[in-house]
Amino acid sequence: MRTADGVLRRWYGVREFTDDPSCLLRLALAPAPHAASLSDGTRIESGETVGILHIWNEQVPRFRPDGPDLRWATDVRRRLRRSFQALAEHLEQDPAWRQVRGIHGCVAFGNRRRREQIRRAAEGFGFELVGDGAVPRGLHELGEDFLVWAFARAFNPGALRRSPFRHDCTELWISREALLRRYR
Repeated sequence: MRTADGVLRRWYGVREFTDDPSCLLRLALAPAPHAASLSDGTRIESGETVGILHIWNEQVPRFRPDGPDLRWATDVRRRLRRSFQALAEHLEQDPAWRQVRGIHGCVAFGNRRRREQIRRAAEGFGFELVGDGAVPRGLHELGEDFLVWAFARAFNPGALRRSPFRHDCTELWISREALLRRYR
């Protein structure tokens, strides 16, 4: 699975933006999948270059045998906050990222019933949900569901017991300006 992860990262241009061992995220430059109007007034056009967040699978703390607990959640929260601080620093320092006006991510480890929980957690980090969560489900998404399952099996097998095979994609966005205001 690590080989497949490496191949996919190269294919999609996913890179580490920090050498911080507690960072949970990687990043790619890619066209926005669709237009998005953010609450701070930023309007991202379809096809505009944005940052796409990816989970750094090897860095995510493993679940304990009986599942995640408060200590695990606290550690992940601390690591995510540090990851967003490093991302803000990267956006300011790397010239290739100066024109990027939005950061996008897709949470693919939940389902519609967990959408409200995902929204609350995302807002705690300054992100907002865009769209109604009804992303069309097709063969490509089935392949992504398999990849989520395979990565969980390889990097965090304890997560498999708590998650269905099929996942909804919950889209998260934050504008560059909102990220910099919050995390630098």
